[in-house]
Parts: sequence; C-alpha cells; structure tokens
Amino acid sequence: MPISRVQILQGPCQVQFAGSTFYSKGDVTVKLNVKEFNVISDAIGLVDYRDDDVMADISFEPDGQVTTALLAVLFPFIQSGIYPGTSVYGSSDRPLVIWCRDGSKHTFVNAALTKQPQFMASAVKTAFGSCTFRALRSIATAWAGANSLVIVQTGQAYPGDSDYNLSDIITTPFLARWENTEPPTGTATATSASPAVFGDVADGLVVGDTIYNSGYANPALNGLFTVATTPTSGTYTLYLYGTATPLNNTLASDSGTFVRQNAFDSFTTENGFSIDTNVSLSETSTDDLGIIDMRFNQIEVTCKCIPVGPQPSDLINALAIQGSGAIRGRSRAAVGANLYLTGAGLYAKMTQASLVDITPIVGSSKKKRIQECTWKTTMTLTTGVPNPPLDLATSPIS
Repeated sequence: MPISRVQILQGPCQVQFAGSTFYSKGDVTVKLNVKEFNVISDAIGLVDYRDDDVMADISFEPDGQVTTALLAVLFPFIQSGIYPGTSVYGSSDRPLVIWCRDGSKHTFVNAALTKQPQFMASAVKTAFGSCTFRALRSIATAWAGANSLVIVQTGQAYPGDSDYNLSDIITTPFLARWENTEPPTGTATATSASPAVFGDVADGLVVGDTIYNSGYANPALNGLFTVATTPTSGTYTLYLYGTATPLNNTLASDSGTFVRQNAFDSFTTENGFSIDTNVSLSETSTDDLGIIDMRFNQIEVTCKCIPVGPQPSDLINALAIQGSGAIRGRSRAAVGANLYLTGAGLYAKMTQASLVDITPIVGSSKKKRIQECTWKTTMTLTTGVPNPPLDLATSPIS
C-alpha cells in the first residue's frame, strides 16, 4: 500500500505556559486518561463501561534553563500565599501549548502544574528532573464543546527559538551551610587597603579555603567567602564566594569572626544535592462536569546528598537523638535550622530543615565512611502565617 512519508509525523517541540517557554531534554509525552465506571447487572455481570472523566497529563524533563519566571512556573507550591485548600487551577483557564517544529500545535485549554520536578544542585547535572502538567476541561465549556479539552491544529508557523539562552543552563559547584548551632563571636577588622584586608582571624587557612561570617549583614552569598591571598601574620584578603571579586572596605565593618565554626558552616558533596517536593493534592468535582479543580493539601521537602567535610561524629551529634534535650516526642523542627545551598547564579534555602537520616559505614575497604544523608522540612508558621519550606532563586537568599 503506497504511503506518503510526510504523513509519518515526528519532530521536536517547545512547551508554552503562563508566559514561559520550556525546552525538554527528551520526549514531551501526552497521556490522555479516560476514567470509566462499570455498569454491572447481577444477572449478567459486567455489561458496560461509561465515561466518568477525562484529563491529559503532559510530562517532560526541562533542559535546565533557569530563570526567575521558569522557577515560579515549575515550583508553584513553594510560593508564598499557598495554604491548604488553595486552588491549583485558579479562577480562569490557563492554556498550555505544545508547538512542534513541523507546524503541529496542541493547545490544552485548561492546565496547571501538578508535579514539581526534582531540583538538582550539581556541577555536572542540570537543575531539573521530570515535571507534569495536568489538563482538565475548560471551566467555561460543557463536555459537548468541540474544544473543551484540547485544540489540535496543523500547518501553524513554528514560533522559532530566538529566545533560547544557553547561558541560563546553570551547572556549577554548590556549597552548603546548615545553621544548626549558635553563630561565632568576635571581631573582623578591615584596613584601609583595597581590597579589604582582614585580621583577627583563625589560623591554618590557605588560599582557596571557604569561610563564613555570621555577622556579615549583607545577605549576598549567605556570608560565605573565599581566602584570596596567603595569610601573613594573621591577615589576608577575601573574595565573595564563587567569584574573583574582592570584598571592598564598605562591606567590611560587621562584627563576627571569619572562621569555620563547625562542620556544617561550609561543606560540599560527593555528587551534588537533590531536593524533592512531595506535594499532596485533592480533586474537586461536580456531578455534571466531573473534575473541575485540584486543591493543595500539604508539602514535604527532602534534600539528599553525600556530604564531604562533616565527620561521622558530627552527623551523629547533629541528629540530636541522644544527650541533652533528647526525649521521645520532641519536635524535629526544634532541632532544625535553615539549610542554604550556594552556587554561582543559583541558590536554595530549606527553612527549618532537620537531619533525619544518615548512613555511616562503620567499616569497608571499598566505600567511604559517610554515605547518603537526608534533611527534611515542611511548612512552618510565623504568627500563624505559613512559611514556604523551600526557596529557589537566581539571586542570593537571606
């Protein structure tokens, strides 16, 4: 049987939603889910299947471009103002468009992101895992409407890729700081030299070491700095962490000793950090239309890594499972603290994160003593107002 090759459709696409354009690492998949209910007769058995609902799940792994706008779309459930019961789809329809290079265009008329991607902080991995958008019927159109779920078009002019920005794909080493103990005290003094020269510091530092000053009021880079010159008689200059920018004198007047206060002030990992957001949603339905919305219930955030720097004893102590204050029934939040991840142009903060799981290997000739560790958090409250458990940004987070 003769066939035209052009009838075999194939080719890449871009995904447009909420004013943002996404490119994928691999396939963009669409799964149309027809939900049925059974009609059963006691005398005959199963006699029919009937339509209950229909929806479409659009899944893909973003290629790793990171902007403030893209983060807001990919992580809607960590934004401020999200409470249990908050509508996921909102008061009006928001279309999701899959636009293929061959001119095929699929417009899902009412979509929302329902599965946030895993966030990866690593020098050798792009930032995001797979995400899923769910498309429901338009809130304004009955089932019988011709385009109540999706509009399929062909021969549409592909919008082009002129806005694609390779520099937005951020792969960079990350440094972590977990504020699980009291900050250091002391004084940091600056001379009139430019760049700033610091004295009254801890011994044993060398060029390239990363240090921390909790008293540094400017939130940039979360108080992390790099030793820029070989210490001489206890004085040396500093760079802002991750840059070759010397710290100038005007920023050097804050109190606080520049030291590694403990194992968690400044640590890195064997292969990066992975952050997962476990979000619970519930469906809202009506008898005539079926599912018309989903509502936010709760969120739990976990961060996993194999830390480099802390020792097994540091991790065991940080679990706070024995000794002073340990008691059955104690809140894990009571022993939690903010966990900061700092990269060049990409930042994360887990609020009141507690260390809940460590895997030290007591003895092995082949494996490192410390393996994967897990921090966990959920929403916290400030005067009754929920705080987002996770913040992701392209600028420093205080």
